Amino acid sequence: MFRPSCADSSVLDVYAAGTAPMTNVDIYQMNNTPAQKFTITNCGTGATSGSGSSSSGSGSGSSSGSGNQYATAYQMEVLRKIMYAVETGGQVYGNARYDDFTEAYTNTPEEHAITIGAGQWFATEAKRLLNTIREQYPSTFAALDTAGIASDLDTKNWSTYKLSKTSAKAKCIQKIISSPEGIKCQDQLLDEQMVKYLGEARDLGVTEIKAMMMCANLRHLGGLGAVKRVLGKTATPYTLDHIYSALQSDTGNQVGTFRSRNKKVYGWLIQYIG
Repeated sequence: MFRPSCADSSVLDVYAAGTAPMTNVDIYQMNNTPAQKFTITNCGTGATSGSGSSSSGSGSGSSSGSGNQYATAYQMEVLRKIMYAVETGGQVYGNARYDDFTEAYTNTPEEHAITIGAGQWFATEAKRLLNTIREQYPSTFAALDTAGIASDLDTKNWSTYKLSKTSAKAKCIQKIISSPEGIKCQDQLLDEQMVKYLGEARDLGVTEIKAMMMCANLRHLGGLGAVKRVLGKTATPYTLDHIYSALQSDTGNQVGTFRSRNKKVYGWLIQYIG
């Protein structure tokens, strides 16, 4: 079987229990140098157990994603870094702004509510993120909620929830979502959404992982309708190259107009997924 090169090491092939042959494979190296005795490194992600340490990209909240039925842990990590980069990271791979707060109407006249976080969660999705933090870390949320955000979560219509970026409530939200607990919840929420979007792509007949990841990007940007529209003009089989070619003629609901974003995503998928 194919094994990525791991310098100065012997390579172990470790299969996740219960997976189909040749899917969700993590490749590990055993380090036996004096400085790295008996540490094991995942050649795909760089995550290390034993005496080693794991690293993450600039602005990244955690070093790797979780594997699932559609993608390996390494592929999920790449997808998260891509999404954060194009949403709030200035189109720099691995960058993210976990404290981002965007007022209503900043991006388009149709956005009637706030957008928050590294993944740019809008309106009711912003509410979902804050509720996740409140539910999973109630003491942290209570300590940071100095502006009545909990009350707004329970009583306000978040489809039209508007705040000035300089308001006390906006600053309070930024503190909550950029706390260590808030960052964990942002990573968790994005990963959950990406798994859902990968599954939707698979259901539409997309099986190549790079193509599925591009569809997840389109889904996050323009919704499921945008994915179906682009696939409707894509030559089969649904590969990354075919989808990217179809995007060149797309102009609908932001997706087609964000050409620099799509070009970046395409390039990173080639670079990091192969």
